[in-house]
Amino acid sequence: MTAAARVLGRLVERGETLAVAESLTGGLVAAEITSLSGASRSFRGAVTAYATALKRDVLGVDGSLLAERGAVDPDVALGMAAGVRRLLGADWGISTTGVAGPEQQDGKPVGTVFVAVSGPGAWRKSRRCG
Repeated sequence: MTAAARVLGRLVERGETLAVAESLTGGLVAAEITSLSGASRSFRGAVTAYATALKRDVLGVDGSLLAERGAVDPDVALGMAAGVRRLLGADWGISTTGVAGPEQQDGKPVGTVFVAVSGPGAWRKSRRCG
């Protein structure tokens, strides 16, 4: 069973919903989730905010944070997850942001990746994965 199938199964069991904000992955996370049978029972939708301005204007990530640290940052990932959760009315929001290359971005080397989760109450976590 894939990680996406396990997450979706848990969400369905709990009657909770999920929204995804993607940058680095360009829609691949949402595609993986929607490839699963029954995804519509918990999956609300996704925003592919590849451009930094969309992270600010659509997802509500703080513009000064983006200006100061760039789009590849753990707090930006948290802002994206919280923003998509709010925007799409989901219980949980997850996000991806990072540097695919071929060159560094905002001083971050190729391969730097942050994934974040925002959930009910004040539940938030961001993790560097690359």
